Amino acid sequence: MPATRRQFVGSVLVGAAGLPLLGRNASAQPTEPSYTEIHHPADPAHPTGAERERAPTLSLPARVHAARPFELGITIGQPPRRGSPEDHVEWIEVRAGTGPVARISLGPAASLPSVRLWIELPASTTLRVLAMWSQNGLWETLHAVTVT
Repeated sequence: MPATRRQFVGSVLVGAAGLPLLGRNASAQPTEPSYTEIHHPADPAHPTGAERERAPTLSLPARVHAARPFELGITIGQPPRRGSPEDHVEWIEVRAGTGPVARISLGPAASLPSVRLWIELPASTTLRVLAMWSQNGLWETLHAVTVT
């Protein structure tokens, strides 16, 4: 038996009433991406040769001011490590705290990955820079930034 107009409108309204619940559940999901294994130097003050080759290296000013852009430089490795078609950086991601700032996709032709971004931070936070190697996995560098 076909639904009457009143039944149809009633079912649409009941369905629409549940939409805010879907939105709340979706926003309750964590914003932090889940990565299986993240590599970082065991002792950041004294990294091994392999750790120095693969981890992102950051350059930024010693002083950062609120709501003023500053230049963030990212290179992979110290000294910069040359990639190859078989072993290269696929992407670099920058996060401020848990919030995304930028994600740059790269390919095998980017043999010496180096990125410069102008960013601004409203408050002190930790910059998290991730580099995904095609064969060496995910490498991370953390840097605490004090905003004045």
